[in-house]
Amino acid sequence: MTTDTSHIPSVAHDTTSSIKTTEMPIPQKYRMVALDLDGTLLNSEHKLTDETAEYLRYLDQQGFMVSIATGRAISTVYETIKALNIPKPIPVVCSNGAEGFMCMVVERPDGKRKVVKEPLFSIPVPMHVAQRAVELAKQLGLVTQYYVGEHIYANPVERHHHTLTQLYRELTGSKTIYVTDDFARAMQKGPPSKELVLCRTKEQDRMMLEFAMELTKEEYLFNGKTVTMVRGNLGWFMEVLGPDVCKGNGLIKMCSGLGVDIAECVAFGDGDNDLEFLQFAGKGFAMKNARDCVKEIADEVIEYTNNEGGVMKTLKALEEQGSLIFTTIPKAERIAEKRRSEYSV
Repeated sequence: MTTDTSHIPSVAHDTTSSIKTTEMPIPQKYRMVALDLDGTLLNSEHKLTDETAEYLRYLDQQGFMVSIATGRAISTVYETIKALNIPKPIPVVCSNGAEGFMCMVVERPDGKRKVVKEPLFSIPVPMHVAQRAVELAKQLGLVTQYYVGEHIYANPVERHHHTLTQLYRELTGSKTIYVTDDFARAMQKGPPSKELVLCRTKEQDRMMLEFAMELTKEEYLFNGKTVTMVRGNLGWFMEVLGPDVCKGNGLIKMCSGLGVDIAECVAFGDGDNDLEFLQFAGKGFAMKNARDCVKEIADEVIEYTNNEGGVMKTLKALEEQGSLIFTTIPKAERIAEKRRSEYSV
């Protein structure tokens, strides 16, 4: 009688069969960083330090892509882009995810440096909602800022309205055009990328409630969805954005447009508007100075604040660990070559 042993694995000559092996996890590697500005990349004076700028330029030269994701409007990001002085296009998600651009610093024939941009995506506030938001703010005695193109319009009436818009200008370095026509001419230029409604600190909760009650009504839905309303971290403003607009979705769109796997993107942030942004990235870092709600969802909370070079120090640590991929991204290279040829003489 013979026994069928074909189902038994042969180990006759396997000298390693008694040794147990454990597969080591492959460390995640990243080819791109997405950086919030205020409270993250910039210090408390809203400036980029020379040391951080120099290191980010070094990373770019090695083939690691540096990008920005901010609540600011695009026109208020230009100074940071110039300070970075990266010779390649910088992907920028701005207005809390409402718009995305590839931005590049070029030298004009007259020797002046200029930021040129190429759009990646745009999701404005539906016009009928934008109009109602302006009306509601006026009824509540609040002041609104209307963002369209590269311009910011505001309709201050009371003295404290002027104070609030001035504070916001100082915060972001923005230039504001004052209007008295309820934004009639601004609206002719198109729907806004976002609207900012400013208030006294004690009024923020009531403002958020009033806007939520009004703009969630059926007549203000767009394709069945409500617009996005974001509470300002500083306690004296809120933003009205298009449906599903947030920095996280903006990051998804930016990575898709560049052909970059979002899992290969590391992100840094500190505020409420960075929640989805940090969650969607391959790895989300919260600054030491971040809000508690941000620290709770981040993959890691770093030990440095924005005033201690936290972004630079963490990226250096990732580089030393071998976690950064140094390679070029073809779309960025094509845009760079196109822009150089347009401005060469």
